[in-house]
Parts: sequence; structure tokens; C-alpha cells
Amino acid sequence: MLLLPTAVEPSPLWDTLQTLGDRFVLQSLKTSSFLTTISSILSSSPSTAKPFRILCRIGPLRLLQVATASSAEEIRANARWLEAEVLPQISLLQSASEVENCLRERLEEQLGPTAAEAHGGGDSPNGANADEKHRTANEAYHSHFERVTASEELIQYYPSAYEKATRQGWLYISSNFIAFYSLLMGVETKVLLELKDVEEILKQNSKAGMLADSITVVTRNKTKHFFTNLMRRDECYDLLRSLTKSAMAKMLQTTGNEDKVGAPPPLPTAENVELDARNQNFRTAFALPDDQSLVDATYANVQLPGGSPIHGRLFLSSGSFICFLSSTKHQLHFSTPLYCIKKVERLQLAAPTITLALWHGAIVTVQLLCEVRRAEAFCSQLRTLLEKVIPLMKMVKPFVKTLPSEELVSAGKVQSAAIGLGAKYGYVAPTAPQAGERLQIWTDHFKQYGRNLTLMRNATFTKLLRVGVVDPLRGEIWDVTSGAMFVRFGSPGYYASILEKNTQRTFSMEEIDKDVNRSLPEYPGYQVDEGLEALRRVLYSYSLHNPQLGYCQAMNLLVACLLVYLSEEQAFWVLDITVTRLLPQYYTRNMVGAVVDASVLDALVEKHLPMLHAHFAKLDTELSVYSLSWLLSIYVNCMPLKYAFRIFDGLFAEGSQFLFQIALAILKINGDALLKAEDDSEMMTIFKTYFASLGDLVSDIGAGPKPVPRFTQLLLTAYREFAVVTSASVMDLRNARQYRVAQVVGQYAKRARLRELEYTGRFTKPQLNAICDKFFDALYYADDKSHKSFINQEDFPLFVKSIAPSWGDVDPDHASQKKRSGETKHITGSDFIDRLFTVWLSDKTRRSLSLQDIISGLHGIIFSGDDGASPLFYNMFTSNGGLGKEQVIDLAESLLFLLRRDPDDTHLGSISSFMASAVESLITQDQLHDQALSLDEFQNLLKLQPFLWNYVTEGFSKSFRLEVAEKADFIQIAKGRFQLVMEGQSRWSSSSRPIIKPARTDSSDSLRAPDQLVMDQTDSLLVDVQGTSDGRDFF
Repeated sequence: MLLLPTAVEPSPLWDTLQTLGDRFVLQSLKTSSFLTTISSILSSSPSTAKPFRILCRIGPLRLLQVATASSAEEIRANARWLEAEVLPQISLLQSASEVENCLRERLEEQLGPTAAEAHGGGDSPNGANADEKHRTANEAYHSHFERVTASEELIQYYPSAYEKATRQGWLYISSNFIAFYSLLMGVETKVLLELKDVEEILKQNSKAGMLADSITVVTRNKTKHFFTNLMRRDECYDLLRSLTKSAMAKMLQTTGNEDKVGAPPPLPTAENVELDARNQNFRTAFALPDDQSLVDATYANVQLPGGSPIHGRLFLSSGSFICFLSSTKHQLHFSTPLYCIKKVERLQLAAPTITLALWHGAIVTVQLLCEVRRAEAFCSQLRTLLEKVIPLMKMVKPFVKTLPSEELVSAGKVQSAAIGLGAKYGYVAPTAPQAGERLQIWTDHFKQYGRNLTLMRNATFTKLLRVGVVDPLRGEIWDVTSGAMFVRFGSPGYYASILEKNTQRTFSMEEIDKDVNRSLPEYPGYQVDEGLEALRRVLYSYSLHNPQLGYCQAMNLLVACLLVYLSEEQAFWVLDITVTRLLPQYYTRNMVGAVVDASVLDALVEKHLPMLHAHFAKLDTELSVYSLSWLLSIYVNCMPLKYAFRIFDGLFAEGSQFLFQIALAILKINGDALLKAEDDSEMMTIFKTYFASLGDLVSDIGAGPKPVPRFTQLLLTAYREFAVVTSASVMDLRNARQYRVAQVVGQYAKRARLRELEYTGRFTKPQLNAICDKFFDALYYADDKSHKSFINQEDFPLFVKSIAPSWGDVDPDHASQKKRSGETKHITGSDFIDRLFTVWLSDKTRRSLSLQDIISGLHGIIFSGDDGASPLFYNMFTSNGGLGKEQVIDLAESLLFLLRRDPDDTHLGSISSFMASAVESLITQDQLHDQALSLDEFQNLLKLQPFLWNYVTEGFSKSFRLEVAEKADFIQIAKGRFQLVMEGQSRWSSSSRPIIKPARTDSSDSLRAPDQLVMDQTDSLLVDVQGTSDGRDFF
């Protein structure tokens, strides 16, 4: 293959085969050199391993590579062209620059106008070399793994070793695969894993335990793959985790019987995955809108009015926030919009210091603990951002004037500003005697430390929150602590407009109407049309706002709770925050987020309450039987509402880890009774009795000598005993378990689809499972995602390739074409696949195949009668009631296509004789007009050719592979172009882990090379129930 000139260094790894004039040198790569092995380990990019190349001498110290090839024939063809078309011209030139320019011009003419753009500039010292290395790696990746299609995008590659440090090679990561390739000392190692089959990704040390440079990937067939010698391990881990998460979401969508709405999100890259993770953690920590990202951070001392300096870190977001987090937990935490800062003043002190005058009158003093130059840069960024938000400042006053905290501070009570159904229909609990005192404490806090948009969350705020928010303020506290208030401020009028612009009725709306009347029916506000219509409008609006999710059961219960304390618009945005950030993937058809968190809770119980966990295991009882309902309903389904709303307080203010702290506290408090239970029904009774008695008084040593309600004891236990359950630890456990859970949910969804089939014929259950897996695999890799669990005609070849690879896989044919001519063309006879698609269609108007269509079509082939597939072939090619001459020719071409990989030429003679007999029969029937063959005539002609008749009646059906075994990862370890001595091979094999053994052969593998080796898949699943947390500061 000709290339644009690229500078290379002289290397002892190449032998010179031929010189062309005084300029060109044809070389071949040495095959058994120790230097070759060392070079592959130390190389900065993977090689395509093409063993031939042509260099051009420009000067005594400059060599340009102008061609590479995999075969001697190809490189000699390139050499002939260079010798005939280029060498005569450059031989007349004297200067090196003229020779190089002429060489480049001739090669650009030959390669086409896009070659220079694709090349990226060749010798550029900046980005071009990196681009060239990535192109080389991409070419190597696709050349090593034929199963990977040309459209598969290589995202990143890393030098790595597989299983043992001496098996050094390259780890390739693309949009759908993890691949490893190595060729050292003649031993070739290939590993190809599908991201959608990944069950767990773990950071680990090397097998020697000295270096943190390894990653273990566990696939759904319980095989472990150990990649070591990863110098950029953390970057690789983050990229794999991000890509696998995308693959799981795509797989669940494919199997979940859901419409594919909108374009898929862009794939992450190695460059932005770490930045994205950092920004996501930043937004989560400060409850910021999704358009905010971290631009600067520094250590600082912050002093509030009447207080002492508090040490922590100060942050600036890209849009409109300045945030602070104290080093001591709960001491101070704020997210202040820049449009709520009235004035910034620089103080003339020894240390860089500024004061911020906030909208509500508080003066915040900030001492920057950094170098003067660094402080100047921070202040400059702040000034730039403040200038950008000036237009937003005029929106603050009308926005906050209707909030309850404003009326409380100005009038001493909340009356006209009261919001939510509770203001009219009453709250769920009677007003406590000390409510007036608590309201006054809230008033004092708001006056001194800000409110709503400028709220400062210090130790006093945390105590007030945990004691219980007073009803008139609860909605506003939910609004601001969840971050929904910031989003609502930035989206004025959006909620009001969404229903006006979308009047078309959707499937989600029909589902909503079924559930509205079942939402908190005991609450007075939902016994009248006002409450029911408000609930319906919020759910309608959100289904239109988030069409990918639409509506899911349990969302109605969540919104019904929110509307007791919030307006419709507030409830809409709090719902969005809850669904997308606090409890991701809870409210989907498969509820995979809730199932993951139930698994996380099980891991936490095993760690913190091991005796109880062992008791559950002894009784063969799943904790998720109880915990799923707790988590999915946010305890509304099990606790009285007045206590469930206290759980909402903690969820919005402290995060989803609060739900786990409460669950652990419930289990600990009831531990003695649960350990005595003998079955799950007794456990259910214990939980019901406990939840019904949350208002009873009990003595709790930690709460003092005075008896307290059981619910207070529950909160004290959660905060006191399980504060170690943090957001970071929960996230680590989610990451460790989410892929495994997604696999289980995905497999369950597939099997559920099988149970819905009306007809399965004589297929066994394993065969149906295999067909179902291949069907959904084709849907997963399909380019067109607009269909709802149907395969369209463009994507049908993907399914055929997997179910009948002997003739349905045309990739090797295209690869052969490209190698010969440099381009791919239509494979003659391959329109047989399109014809098969048409015949299998049960609904011709739909133009796509359902799983039922696939099952029925395959059944007709696999379990056909004595005539085999001959009626199918006849119907596929018939026209106007029979087979004419043109149809016979098309059928013959398809038979050639189906049998193109037959090891001998018997089929050629049989097809030729069949065509001759068929045409002669047509001519004999009528000398003047072509006639059409009937089915009987067609079958009689086939019977005259025993080979064809045997193929149509038996061979064709056997070409469909319905594996009953679990799909194994594609792992191959084979010898290279030169032989290992037997003693060395034996010694190498015995020292390898996992075990290496000769591949088994059967009739389908009769052409397998005798020296090929495959990996034995016997490793057990590696489980890290405690998760991993490297303690990095996510800022």
C-alpha cells in the first residue's frame, strides 16, 4: 500500500531485499529477532505488523517510508510503480528538498486529494505525529481482529500485558469492544471482549503485588481477564467504566421494549472522561445545574457575619456559581449564584482577601490561601464571570419575592406565600406545640446566613434540618437543597410552555391516567379534581420533557408527595433532579437503578452487619424482597407519611447515601428480632410492626434520659452508627455492581420476551435462548435505533452473520476484495439475504422483523419435511406464479453464494447442470414463449443433482448454528510464523495462567491449524463486595 512520505529512523530490525536505483530500498522485517520483541514492548504505538516496506533515501541521514505491505506480491507491485513513474523524475533532481517535494506530489496524485488531509501533516512535531500513531493503531486493531467492523471506532490504546508480565502487547478500547493483541517470540495472543458482556471492572495490583498497574475485567460467563503493566491504569479504568456504562444503557434499552428516542450520547474519550467525572462530582457535591463545570479552585478561609474563619476550598464554576466546602464536615457549605452578589471588594491585607456582599445583606469575607499570582488569577476569573451574569441580576427580585422564606423574614409568618396542596388541604401531621419556636429559629438563621438562593448551610442549618423542617418551609428547603431552584431560575416559563407546545396525546399519558387515581388516595388533596389535575399536569409535562424515559410507575407516588409542599413548577424540577441525579435509573421500565442499589445495600449489610447477613443467607432470603420497596418509594410505602417526608428532607439535603443509612439503622434496631426469625414471613411481620410503631416512645441512651419516638431513635442510629456510609463509598459499590445487575436485568428481559411468543414450535429452551440472544445482539449493533424491538432490512445481515456464519458472514469476502483491488463491491448472490428477509416478514407493511418472525422463519427451515428448504427457495425466487429464466439465474447465483466456501468444486458442476436443465426445460415447454417452472418441476430438477438436493433438504438447515452453550469470550493464543521448539512450548504452556491446552476439534473445525491454541475458560467470578475507593479528591 502506497503512503504519503513519513520520516523513519534506520533500524537493525529490517533486511534489505532490493534497491531501486539510488533512491528506493525494499526491505522485509526480521522474523526471529530478539530486538523485535524488545521493540514491540518499548514502542510508543502498536504496529500493523506489515512485514514489507519501501524507503526513499533523501539524504545521508533522512529516510522516508513510502509503502508498506503484508505480502511480497503487493510490495513488489508498489516497487514497480515507483520505479516506472517516480524514479526517472527524482533522479534528475539535485537538492533534497526538490526530491522530497516531487515525491510527495506524485504520491498525492496517486493516492487522491483526501490523502494529505487523512495523513495529518506527517512530520509535524505537534498534533500530527499523535494522529498518525492513532491511525496506525486503528489500522493494527482492525487487521488483528477481523470480527471488528470497519465502522468500529478505536477510542484509545495502551501498552499492556495479559495475565502475565511477559505476555506484553497492546490493549485496544473501542466503542463496543475491549481487545488485546500480542506477538512475542512467535506466540500470538488475541483477546476480544464485548463491552455489553462486561459484568465487573476492578482496579488491582500486579500479581507480584508491588505496583498498582492492573485491571481485571469479569465477563458474564464468569471469566476473569487480567490486564497488567498499565502505566496509565487510572485513565484506562475510568474510560472502560464510562464506556461500559454506556454499553449497559444501550443494552438495557435494546432489551427493554422501549422506543429509541433522540440521538445516542457521544462516546467518551480518554481525554475528556476524567474531566467529565470531575465536573460531575463537582455538580453533585454542590447541587448545580448540568451546564456548570469547574474552572478554578483554591484553599481559603471564609468568615460569615459574627463567626470565626472556616478553612476549606473555594470553587468557581464556568457559568454562575461560587462554592465553598469546609474541611470539617457540616461546618460550612454553600453554592451562591454570582447573580446574587451585589458587590465585591478587595481588602488591603497581607494575605489576598475579598468581601462578597450578597443579595440578602450578608457580608462574606474570603481569604485566599495561595500565592499572590494565583490569587490574582482567581480574582480575574471571578470578575470576568460577574460581568457575564449582570443581565441575570434583575431577575432575582421577582423570583424570590414569592418564596415563603422572604415572607417569614419580612412578616414573621408564612401565609400568602404558602405553596403546595398542603397550604389548602392541610399537611400530613398536626402542628407540633414547639412549631412556633422552631419557626423563629429558622427566621433568625435566614436573617443572618441568607435564604433561598443565598442559603448558607452551616452546622446550625444541619441541626434544624435533622430535627425536622417546619411544614411551611419544607417545600422551599427541598427546592434549594436539591438544586432544583437553580435550574428553575435558569429556565423561566419552561414548565408553562411545555404543555402548550405539545398537544398530541402519547402512550405515556395513557399510562399516567391509569395511575393518577391510585396516588396517595388517603390524602384529602387527591380526593378532589384540583389535586388530581395538578398531579396529571406535572407527569404529562415531564413525559414530554424527558421522552427517553417518559413515564414509569412509582413516579406518580413521588410527584404526589412533592405536590403536598411544592407548586407544580417546583415539583416538576425537583422530579427531574431526583430522577436524573439523586436516584438515577430508578424510574425506568426495568428499575435497574433500584435493583443496583438493593445490591449495594446487601453489600453494606455484609460489611456492617455480618451476622444478620449470614442469617439472611441461612434462610435463603433475599434482602431485596423488602429493600426494593423501601428504596423505590423512598420509604413512603412502609412508613407513615409524616416520617417519610423526614426521609425526603435527608435525601435532598444529604444525598442518596441517606437512604442506605436509614436502611442499615432499621436492620440494626430490629437485629435481635430478625436473628430469631425462621422464615421471610416472620421478617415481614417484624418490619410491619416496627414501621407502625415509629411514633412510640423508647429510651435511647444516645438521646439522653428522656424517652424519644422510635423515629428519632432511627435517625440517631443512622447518623451515629452509619456515618461511614458516604456518597463516595456508595458510588464505588454502584460502580462495582451495576454491570452485573444490568446483565441479570437484560437477560431477564430477553427471557420475558420469549415467554410472550405465541409460537415456538419444536425448538428447545436452550435453542430459543440462543436465537433470542442473537436477535438482541443484532439489535444492539444495528445502525438504525428507531425501531422498537424489530430488525429492519439494513440490519438483518447482522443477525444472519451470527446465526449462519458459514455463508452469512461476508466480511472475509469484502476483506479479500479490498486486499486485491483496494475497494469493496457487492457480493454476487448476496441478495439472497434480502430475499430471506422478505419471505420471513409476517406484516409486509411494517418492513421489519419481530422476534416471532425470526422464530417462525427459522422453524420452517430447521424442522422442514422431506422436501427440506426447496419450497422456501422456490417462494423466494418465484415471480408471477413460477420460476422463469431470470429467476433461475438469480437462484443459481444465490446457490453459488451459499456454497462459496465449500472445500471442493462439486457444487460448481451441480449448479451448472441444474441451470442447463432448467433452461432447457423452459425452452422445451414452449419454443416461442418462456414458461415458468412449477414447484414440482423445480424439485424434480433439483433431484437430478444429488449434491444440490442434499444441500437444499439437509445441508442448508445445518448451516444455521443454534449453540446451546454460553457464549465464550473470543480468546486465542497461537504460534506465529516460526515454530517454537517442543520443549520450549511445553515449558511455556505449563507456566501460563489460565491453563493453555490444545483446542478440541470437531467436524466444523476440521480446517483449524494443528498448532492453534485456545484459552480454557474455567476461572471463577471475582467479587469485590466492599468496593474500592482510592480517596482521591474529586476536585
